[in-house]
Amino acid sequence: MSRITKLGDGLWSVDAETRLAPSVFFPLRMAVMQVAGELLLHSPVPIEPALARELADLGPVGHLLAPNKFHHRYLAQAAERYPGARVWGVPGMTEKFPEIRFDAVLGQDSAPGWAAHLDQVGVSGVPAINEVVTLHRPSRSLLVTDLVFNMTRIRGLLSPLALWLVGGQRGFAHSRAWRWFFVRDRPAAGLDLARVLSWDFDRIVPCHGEVLEVDARARLADRLSYLTAAHAGSEGSGPADQPERGR
Repeated sequence: MSRITKLGDGLWSVDAETRLAPSVFFPLRMAVMQVAGELLLHSPVPIEPALARELADLGPVGHLLAPNKFHHRYLAQAAERYPGARVWGVPGMTEKFPEIRFDAVLGQDSAPGWAAHLDQVGVSGVPAINEVVTLHRPSRSLLVTDLVFNMTRIRGLLSPLALWLVGGQRGFAHSRAWRWFFVRDRPAAGLDLARVLSWDFDRIVPCHGEVLEVDARARLADRLSYLTAAHAGSEGSGPADQPERGR
């Protein structure tokens, strides 16, 4: 059975699982994008030979992307498998993980070779994470890492407790850890996220949990309204008209 699921034009998903602690397992997703004749692996997962063969059928792997400071666990392994691929990290990763080969740092905007396919924003004011949010324009899909979760099916005795502690209870959620610990400059983060909400997308592809296909932009706007409300007018985006009450 194939490990790769097609989500849209030039966009695929590979589902995996990561063990964070005894009896704590989180779903993990690698997005695969076709960019300028090469594949870009967004948040790599373990790539065993069978998966490598499936990827090879799609095209050559040219880029490996770590979209925030927490998503590095399988990056070195992927770089070893694809020595010719360019390894991208967010600001601060080269200093934090000197053992990993990084070839370039993701900027605030898309790299020139990706501009025809991708829009990109590095979320300012969240230095512990430095998450980069990406719009895959051909499929109108927003790729996020830890900005929001959508975990409705989890495994492990202690996994529900871990989700509750970070505020990622079952369903589409923005972690309370962002509110309480990670966001250091709310106006800066809000401005960047308002720009994200101004993009044209109808699908959210999270690294943790199910792909969101219904009311994606409105639901994200609702979750981020505490950051973006002040910028809603200037960026042409804002919270949903009616706050979401359920999952």
